[in-house]
Amino acid sequence: MTPKREPKRAREPRRERNGCRRPAASATPGRASTARHAAWQALIAVESGARPRLRDALQVEGLSPADRGLAFELCQGTERNHLLLDFVLARLVTRKLPGEPELRSALRLGAYQLLFSSRIPQHAVVHETVALLQPDPETRTPHGAFVNAVLRRLATTVLGRAAEPTTPRREIPLPEGPGGARALVFDGDVLPTAGTAEFLAVRYGLPDFLTRRWVDAFGFADAEMCAVAASLPPEVVLRRTWLAPSTAELQDALRRAGVTARAIDDDLLVVEDGQPFATEPFRAGWCIAQDPTAVAAARAVEAQSGDTVLDLCAAPGTKTMLLAEAVGDAGRVLAHDRDPSRAERIGENARRLQLTARVAVIPADALPPGPESPLVDRVLVDVPCSNTGVLARRVEVRRRLDGAAFATLAAAQTELLSRGLAACRPGGTVVYSTCSIEPEENRQVVDAALAQGPGRELLREQLTLPEPFGCDGGYFAVLRVG
Repeated sequence: MTPKREPKRAREPRRERNGCRRPAASATPGRASTARHAAWQALIAVESGARPRLRDALQVEGLSPADRGLAFELCQGTERNHLLLDFVLARLVTRKLPGEPELRSALRLGAYQLLFSSRIPQHAVVHETVALLQPDPETRTPHGAFVNAVLRRLATTVLGRAAEPTTPRREIPLPEGPGGARALVFDGDVLPTAGTAEFLAVRYGLPDFLTRRWVDAFGFADAEMCAVAASLPPEVVLRRTWLAPSTAELQDALRRAGVTARAIDDDLLVVEDGQPFATEPFRAGWCIAQDPTAVAAARAVEAQSGDTVLDLCAAPGTKTMLLAEAVGDAGRVLAHDRDPSRAERIGENARRLQLTARVAVIPADALPPGPESPLVDRVLVDVPCSNTGVLARRVEVRRRLDGAAFATLAAAQTELLSRGLAACRPGGTVVYSTCSIEPEENRQVVDAALAQGPGRELLREQLTLPEPFGCDGGYFAVLRVG
């Protein structure tokens, strides 16, 4: 596909959404920056299957905080858009895309920066991506030459202003640059027809079976909202804990630490600028990262002072902490997770929030209820799921989702909900929650569990669709045990 061209011109670093300028990347000859090399290695690990999660693959020693932040941003953005990047790259090569994880990951990383990071000069992106595969500038390699040619060709398709009117099938809007709107413009109709599930899949880099499901279930407008939300970096939301005197004082303390946050609820703040997790307010337990949809599910338990609450699938413990704050010193939260490494994070959060006296972490191999376990007042069953409501945060999920996954997950989810119902005393409350927006994992699981025993009642349910620069998607149902 022959791209449209525009005259070369200097680009200034664009102003970010929070109003702050970020420095352009360095372009040291023959050497890729440490952050980009770390990002590349992490992407290779995920692409090859060596590591299923980018966060684990990015545990690199010796990175400065700035390099670690850049590497995380590049990894998340590249993986979040990898299906879209593959679609674009496939139209710039004469044969099919290379299968080697090293080469494919380098191409994606470079393409992501060209398309989504307009603050970085195009020549610097191409140079540093080639340097990943060709660290010695005096020694040209076939892979380096290939990447150089493909990325330079891609750079010519990014226009600050289309040369002539285009159609939705020829143009992909890109993040705004300093001179106004930017777009990826082709000279032919390469995109699917606008207004279709296929268009959403390509435009937002999602599996096409998933966008078809969403269009059928929610209609095109809401399906597009979900797709847009999945393609954008998620916001960091902080919940004020019981240790913070007030939301206003938490805001002030964060501001003094260089973090700007705005209130969206009585005790919820959205971070607008800065890194909150290395600040004194965070270390002191004044806040914890928790999205409004997750907060709503935990609050639906309506834990009371003195209650004993069972939290199944509790790691990393953010909902556990909200429950522990509610039950008071006379209550107890029994937190369980099957993954021992993830269960450790429950204890870490409890110590930071000074809630260890109220939280008991149940060993991974002791799945409640046991034969002699007393019945509890309330249960939260926050099950492992497909994560289709949080694709912006769980970027790797796109790789492993397929149409058969929902039925498999639903069987395990029904078993966990049944355990939760069996552990609750008569008259008690059980809340079932997921980060999914799929009916097989939500209402259908609830109906299956209710059918397994008499006296169980669905009191209410809530499905939240993900919103761009808003809340995550998810579901919860409140059940009463008769």
